[in-house]
Amino acid sequence: MKKFYLYLLPVFLLVSCSNEDTSNENTHLLQKVVFYPNLPSEKHWNFNDAGFLESITKPDGTLIEKFVYNNNNQVIQNLVYVNGNLNQTLDISYNGNFIANSGVTYISSQNSYQIIDGYNTTTISLTNDLLLSEMHKLYDDNIDQYDSHYYVNHDNNGNMTSYYSDEFGGYSYVNYYEFDNKTNPLKSAIMPVMKVKTLYSPRFFYDGLTSSNNITALKYHVEDPESSKFTYEYNENNLPVVKTVNLYYQGVYENISYEYAHYYYQGDVLP
Repeated sequence: MKKFYLYLLPVFLLVSCSNEDTSNENTHLLQKVVFYPNLPSEKHWNFNDAGFLESITKPDGTLIEKFVYNNNNQVIQNLVYVNGNLNQTLDISYNGNFIANSGVTYISSQNSYQIIDGYNTTTISLTNDLLLSEMHKLYDDNIDQYDSHYYVNHDNNGNMTSYYSDEFGGYSYVNYYEFDNKTNPLKSAIMPVMKVKTLYSPRFFYDGLTSSNNITALKYHVEDPESSKFTYEYNENNLPVVKTVNLYYQGVYENISYEYAHYYYQGDVLP
């Protein structure tokens, strides 16, 4: 069975009470998304009051990642945890809308970033949303030379139609996506985080969650016989509440399906 690789993120759980004032809640904004519910790989994405991704946790609340925002809703710190213990801290600074960390240069004429870190040079082409379009990572110490590539293609509707990666010493992935015509609530909710992941964690684009609409089909390299189709239950706002994956082999349904994600919006009662 094809494994899905979900590179995701953690927030404080918001519990709704019957006597709680919900007048300021926006039922179009996410409160939580549970990926792979009741499976060993279950992850919780938690969102702050403004509807932006704040943390990724295990079901018991153990932190995996946490994101800190400034008053402009820009991520200024990305904290990564291993077994619940803080393992890595990435501080992010900005010049207007553009990341301006040490070694990072935004080239306006090309709408791209260049990152120089010792023998490593990374060039990143951007979309109009300042998200990853193409990345080339090169290590060159005048003796050895290694490189990795990532490509993310979008259509005119803002949907990520394909993802390609070829990592030195790692795996190569080729994904192709199809979509419905309904709003994907995750796009705006993870946009600030994905602007950071564009520079530092391109694998986060693997699942196509920055698309304008919701994924209905996922196909792999032409030689791979496996594929997946996704079905949704929508609420009264035409936003997804349950996403189910159905697995296929050589175009034939394998009679395997499971809940892929459950969406909770502000005002919803959490489980």
